[in-house]
Amino acid sequence: MVLLIPCKTINLLNAFSIMTNANSLYKISLKSACCDDLLTCLFMLGQTDVLLFNCMVFNREYTLEELAQLSGKDKTTVFRSMQKLTSIGIVIKNSRTIPRGGYFHTYNLSDVENIKKISMERINSTHEGFLQLLDQLILDINTRINPDD
Repeated sequence: MVLLIPCKTINLLNAFSIMTNANSLYKISLKSACCDDLLTCLFMLGQTDVLLFNCMVFNREYTLEELAQLSGKDKTTVFRSMQKLTSIGIVIKNSRTIPRGGYFHTYNLSDVENIKKISMERINSTHEGFLQLLDQLILDINTRINPDD
């Protein structure tokens, strides 16, 4: 007989969004993960996002066109990934003015300390979320075992 315990704490999704990629989480728990797995779990990044992040490790500014060429992805896909990486805070978007009018954007990785800080915030938030979820699980189990308490 299988006893299913409904989770009452759905609002913790942000705290443990690491669950969206169970394979990477599993690798991390076995200590056989790579840096790409960490990025995937912490920031819910897809393969293209991770690829573009890795393209930028040479610490210079890149245009969308350059990133598209480096990654082999179309410009629209690169743009969406850059929006995501920028919103997380691990990539910085810069505006550059063209001398005869107009502008364009370049992208570069945030500094290492900032990436570490953002990553630690995600790790701590996820840890707290798992602890709260575990408390809820124990409460739900106890409620089912002793329904009159």
